[in-house]
Amino acid sequence: MSETTRARLLLGGAIVLSLLGLSLVWGQLQQFRPGTKAPPQQANPVICVDCGHRDRQTTQRLPLTCARCRLPAVHLAGICPKCGVWTAWDLAREKELVAQPGLFVQRGPAYFFPACAECGTPTNAAGQAPARHAP
Repeated sequence: MSETTRARLLLGGAIVLSLLGLSLVWGQLQQFRPGTKAPPQQANPVICVDCGHRDRQTTQRLPLTCARCRLPAVHLAGICPKCGVWTAWDLAREKELVAQPGLFVQRGPAYFFPACAECGTPTNAAGQAPARHAP
């Protein structure tokens, strides 16, 4: 192997290694930039409409597969702050939200979360009563 070929191979290897090192450093530095990472998604209350199994899962797509009956019948649910009953969302509104996620901010959670099936109280994701504000 001639000296020029050896020099070119070493130079090419050095360039590849330096680019690889720069890309790794760049990736590490991006973690420190403010506002670049999305917050971790919280687990939503979900209920199987076939067997009634209740769970909390992160919902990337709907419907999810039930852990108990293995059918794709798991949908979002609201928890009653008064009696603790889990009520499945209206499936038409759930499909509407999946198609346009920005609607949750525009219309508010009261539009999507159903009333409790037993007592009629508005449900929410946490199952807690809304905070009272002092007048």
